[in-house]
Amino acid sequence: MKKKRLDVRTMAYLAMFIGLTTVLSLLGKFMPIQMPQGGSISLDVIAIFLCAYLLGTWEGVVCGVCVSILQFVLGIALYYGPWSVLLDYVLPLAVCGLASLIKIVRVRNV
Repeated sequence: MKKKRLDVRTMAYLAMFIGLTTVLSLLGKFMPIQMPQGGSISLDVIAIFLCAYLLGTWEGVVCGVCVSILQFVLGIALYYGPWSVLLDYVLPLAVCGLASLIKIVRVRNV
């Protein structure tokens, strides 16, 4: 298996997707889409999905983890304890980076 290096172009794309995800996260705070039982739909996972599809699985996971860290640094995220940090921010955004593992199914002649 060939070892892939993290080149300058990939780092620039990662920085762009992390910034886009942060902006979408801030927009989601101003325009929340609330569910009846208390959950919400956030727009920031769209950029993480896009990063995973365009750059690859490992880069998508790195983007998700970096975004969750950046949300805490900027004060966007709320937490109630260490388990809430892991289960509400780090793990879900890192799993969104695994989106490139899902095969895109094309439907023909429907």
